[in-house]
Amino acid sequence: MLFKNDIFFLHGGRYRLLHIATNEDKAWAINVDDQKAWPREFSWSQLHKLEPHNNRVPTPAAEIEKEEEGTNTESQNLQGKTYSRSRGTPTAPMLAVRDSAVKLLGDLPNRPEIFKADQRGQIVLARAQEAGCSVPTIYKHLRQFWVGGQTPAALLGNFHRCGGSSTGLTGRRGAPPEFTRDIYQLSEKDIRNFKKEIESRYLKDKRRQMTKCFQHMLEEDYETLDGNGDPFVLPEGERPTFKQFEYFLRKNYPLKVRLRSREGDKDFERDHRAVLGTVMADCLGVGHYYEADATIADVYLVASDDIRKIIGKPTIYIIIDRKSRLIVGWYVGLENASWICAMQAFFSISQDKRMLCERLGVVYDPADWPAHQVFPKQVLADRSEVLTKTSDQLAENLDVIVTTVPSKRPDWKPVIESEFKQTRMTLQAGAPGFDPPENAMARQGKRYDKDACMTLKQFEKVILEAIIAHNRRPLLDYPLSHKEFGDGVAPIPIELWNHGIVERSGLLPRYAEDSVRMALLPRSQGSVSEAGIEFENCHYSCAEAIKNGWFEIGRKKRFKVEVSFDRRLVDTIYVHDPANTGKIYTCSLTTVSERYEGFSFSEVFAIEKLKRNSNVHLKQVRTQVTADYNRKTKSVFDEAKENLKNAKLSSSRAARRADTKPAREENLRAERQELANPHVSSTQLPAKVISIRAPVPALKSDVSANEPLPPEGTSVALVTTTLTPQERIKQLKEKMLHG
Repeated sequence: MLFKNDIFFLHGGRYRLLHIATNEDKAWAINVDDQKAWPREFSWSQLHKLEPHNNRVPTPAAEIEKEEEGTNTESQNLQGKTYSRSRGTPTAPMLAVRDSAVKLLGDLPNRPEIFKADQRGQIVLARAQEAGCSVPTIYKHLRQFWVGGQTPAALLGNFHRCGGSSTGLTGRRGAPPEFTRDIYQLSEKDIRNFKKEIESRYLKDKRRQMTKCFQHMLEEDYETLDGNGDPFVLPEGERPTFKQFEYFLRKNYPLKVRLRSREGDKDFERDHRAVLGTVMADCLGVGHYYEADATIADVYLVASDDIRKIIGKPTIYIIIDRKSRLIVGWYVGLENASWICAMQAFFSISQDKRMLCERLGVVYDPADWPAHQVFPKQVLADRSEVLTKTSDQLAENLDVIVTTVPSKRPDWKPVIESEFKQTRMTLQAGAPGFDPPENAMARQGKRYDKDACMTLKQFEKVILEAIIAHNRRPLLDYPLSHKEFGDGVAPIPIELWNHGIVERSGLLPRYAEDSVRMALLPRSQGSVSEAGIEFENCHYSCAEAIKNGWFEIGRKKRFKVEVSFDRRLVDTIYVHDPANTGKIYTCSLTTVSERYEGFSFSEVFAIEKLKRNSNVHLKQVRTQVTADYNRKTKSVFDEAKENLKNAKLSSSRAARRADTKPAREENLRAERQELANPHVSSTQLPAKVISIRAPVPALKSDVSANEPLPPEGTSVALVTTTLTPQERIKQLKEKMLHG
């Protein structure tokens, strides 16, 4: 059923019901889509059966709503689509236009006969004469009143439609220029040039200024050649002005779109987005979210053994509870921001706080550590520290959800980011060697490193005292809940935790230090052989492995074992017994690898890599030495082979070997005499001379060609070789027998 001012479809058009005369079975409606339409008479018995159209035509009153500037998507803008303008809040000029129109119409809207076409003309004429205005003015206000919903708001001034059309054209409107020149009217081509320059240059790079982009557009699209053929930019009046360019940009590309395009999504979300909520909205209580992050402390430290040596700035890694702001874990050291820092910080949650305080000389109070050994449901941390395969063990072994926040989005973990600022302000008060970050940007910054005098242990003590003070310090402007306020809870991290843990204690797990250590240490595979448990270029052993005979089994056939290790030190590894789940053995270096004691696994890897690199050079040297040896001995081998060839042996090989023993003894005796008299040449050694009186045949082979041969029958003395021991014994026996 239709009511007054309802929109309904009829004959392919949309109509607004204006007036009903039930006693006459008549109704009047106007076509809202036809700009020249007037009220039309219908039969009410036919219209009342129709249903109103759900998508009502927005009336001028309904147009008073929030601006659509932020509701359009960036993609629509970048495609060159313009943004519709809404009236917004009625201004004083708009209200003045409405009041003037209401005054001119008078009581016409309330007179039923105004809807009848045969009476409307006389009524309008009489009213125009009475009000002192023209008839078209009355008709204009009447139609605006009917189409807009028959309320005074329909007569508000449509100033939101002033200016150019949706294409940005000026329609030859605007204030006259200050100086004598023509008014340039924008065309479709100018709009295309504007869009091209804005979307291809201005929105792509935040370094490009609006004036520079306008200048570039003029040089690209509004240059011509003079009579000499030189290019020049068209003068004002023949090209768009900067104000026209700027107006088009601001009108068609809202601030949100410009910032997101020029700055990037991440920078926009971090620095320019609307902040309408709080991170506490989805936090269910203490222990629900732990925020973790690392930073470089702005303090120069010195070596503990020599105060004259500066070792740089340390790293601080802090874990804080989002709800209570309680610091539950931390790490202070020289490691870079990595999983090692995060792992040590999670260790500290379950670490013995008494032993830690005693080591650093801090007074221990159990009340300062209410979250001891308590782990959260979820951890928010940066990708650089926890985006590793090893961090999966935090979720698998400790049932903690690890969430890595996107880069450049510190607003996802604002609590820990604010804590770093507070820590900086605490250290800035009086820490020697404090170097503010602003000093790095100064043209001639001060050398604060000259004041460095704190060691790492002293700095650890300062940070521990700062953590204890933070957990005890009241938080100003903390949003206490109604229950907390009613229970009289002070906004102090320790009290907030103690109050909230009552409801959350059954939801949060507790883990001992050893369990946390085994859960977070990285794991890998080691190989068992007769030399020990081989892992990362080192060899390990333990009493349990020796007792179980692992190394004897490994000598026959190697087998794998699972190993937990700390990358910072190779001295100890933890081996999981493959035959007994749950048993873990602590193994130390064998004598083979003791030279690496105190090194990290990365250092051992680097050393082994250097060795492999040096072996490449040594192999080349070895090859060259072998080549030199082969070249020098080849002549010796060739000479020996040549001598054998020239000897012209008549006996067989077996006959040559028959005299091996006496020949060996003979050469052995010569060797002994030569070695016993190192200063005497072998040619000067005494020899046994045997006189043989016998005819001497002609010695052809032993006499040189220039030496005359001795006559036949001449007795000569032949020098024989040294007698063997057996021959000497035989001679002695003969002398004894013959006297």
